[in-house]
Amino acid sequence: MIFTCPPPHLGQRCRSMSSRASNVRPVNATLSAQGGDAVLLPRHAPVYSSPLTRCLRLARGLEAAGFAAPVVDARLREMDFVHWEGGTWSEVPRDHSTGPSPDTAPGAAPASIRRTRGAGAMREPADCKPPPQEVHAMPAVSLVSLAVSTVLRTAAGALLLLLLGLPFLAALPAPAAAAEVGWRSFTVASGEGETAPTTVALWYPTAAPARTTAMGPFEVRAAIGAPPEPRTAGLVLLSHGTGGSELGHARLAEALARRGWMVAALRHPRDNWQDATLLARSPARYFETRPRQASRVLDALLTDPAIGPRIATDARGPRIAAIGHSAGGYTVLALAGGRPDVSRIAAHCLAHRTEDPLFCSTGRDPAQTQAQAPTAAGGGEPVAAPPELADPRVRAAVALAPVGAVLDDASLARIRVPVAVHVPALDRWLVPRFHGTRVAAAIPGAVLETVPNAWHFAFLDAPSMPIPSPDGDLCADPPGFDRAAYIAALGPRIADFLEAAMSLTATEAPPTAR
Repeated sequence: MIFTCPPPHLGQRCRSMSSRASNVRPVNATLSAQGGDAVLLPRHAPVYSSPLTRCLRLARGLEAAGFAAPVVDARLREMDFVHWEGGTWSEVPRDHSTGPSPDTAPGAAPASIRRTRGAGAMREPADCKPPPQEVHAMPAVSLVSLAVSTVLRTAAGALLLLLLGLPFLAALPAPAAAAEVGWRSFTVASGEGETAPTTVALWYPTAAPARTTAMGPFEVRAAIGAPPEPRTAGLVLLSHGTGGSELGHARLAEALARRGWMVAALRHPRDNWQDATLLARSPARYFETRPRQASRVLDALLTDPAIGPRIATDARGPRIAAIGHSAGGYTVLALAGGRPDVSRIAAHCLAHRTEDPLFCSTGRDPAQTQAQAPTAAGGGEPVAAPPELADPRVRAAVALAPVGAVLDDASLARIRVPVAVHVPALDRWLVPRFHGTRVAAAIPGAVLETVPNAWHFAFLDAPSMPIPSPDGDLCADPPGFDRAAYIAALGPRIADFLEAAMSLTATEAPPTAR
């Protein structure tokens, strides 16, 4: 395991070396300068790396130079230097660089969460009990001086004891309890044109033990009403699909909360399981209202004295992301800068109705869609200009099987925040080439993940009872698809993406209005 922040007395900067194989030699040289010719990186030893880019580049460089292929472990992803990135040791406050300070770089994840991850990551390689010849002895100073903050201190200290042949498990500081999940529900005042408040379900890290509580067809595995941790990794807005519920993605929200995130899932007014009148009233109003509802919830959370101060910040501001499924996927893409153009729907359905039949019949009579065709083609009443719905506070977006045909190509090409799009390969409600795959191709740098053998509701917790939809029962999956296992693996991957996105955008200026 190699940490790329040099010892304090060298006065060098904390950036990692590039992935070029030639840069492996300076790493060996730095260690040798402190401990003599015998201090070399053992080429046959396993290499463990954080998934953060600067660590992974060095690990790949080591691999190219003949070292073992790295084992990527997300629990080693800190230290993210945030405000300290690029600085020298003299610029880091002394109480952070020495001693068991509970704090870390401003904006980084809470110390208790990092300590648990680091200890767990080091325990597993130790449990493998490698033969003694696989470990080369190194002087203590070579390792201790490489440790920075909680994860680096814990990992390097554990590795030091291994190298000295001592049983390190008992010597590790007692790890903090694994992050538990708290939950509560509250309402946000209605906006213009709304008659009812917005219900919000909030998941967050806590020390209280969780329990399973059935809530209608879904269940929450959290400590209801438990006090939250004083600081979180950031805030995630979670937007459900058409006619959905704020509880439908509880497993994903819980996974993110265990990684330190606060997750606010809103029940979209007039587009939920109790009231689906928004789309029936007006498609144009529907696509404009949904993102505004999400932004209004964000306004309330940031100004709430019990919530706002707990949201981690960095040089850019609060660490905020948005995740959505189906119509919620559209919603978060609109928050990222995509603009809806409802005239595209009629044009799309005239050309591709037989290929995308469920979308083209959702929420409206097919004859009504046909009647809109002259307007889409340029005749009839003029179509209003697409509204500006981007929220510059949202710094990353994850769209799960998103509605995409309504989004304007030019606006997608101007999106500059990190975006990940997850597309079920067998989606019948939103056929990928017209929706998710299309928008991923149009957004610069977007990450596209295609989920094999999956239908539209692959991202939704399986309800405890049959719930019909135009695409069949919400519980149904293709033969061989394990929804619970997929969602369990999805949460950590999304958490990794969000944390990398926050690091990437930490020093960028917010985008200007488009």
